[in-house]
Amino acid sequence: EQALFRELYEEVGLREKQVNVVARTERWLHYDLPEMYLQRIRRRGNRKFRGQKQIWFLLRLLTDDSKVCLDISSQPEFDQWRWTDWRVAVREIVEFKRNVYRSAFSELRVHLTRNTVPRRP
Repeated sequence: EQALFRELYEEVGLREKQVNVVARTERWLHYDLPEMYLQRIRRRGNRKFRGQKQIWFLLRLLTDDSKVCLDISSQPEFDQWRWTDWRVAVREIVEFKRNVYRSAFSELRVHLTRNTVPRRP
């Protein structure tokens, strides 16, 4: 879980005490990059890279969502964020990641309760 909290801080500026881990996927979820992306990566010298494997976590936000800060890192990974339904996220993510999103949400949604879903204004 230390990698989770490092990534959480680097990507969205939240600390461990600002979230509660509700659940995680039981297994690694994998995706392979399409060839057009792999060609760019290979030109930079990384010949072995194929894609990514991930463990997904369901977190409960314990602080106000105004604490989310996307520019903590010198090279931010995101330029905006929003609360959304998981089905919208699956529909809007790039095609080659869709199955990973479906698998993660399928496994984690059983842990969703009124206490894990943020209230909408």
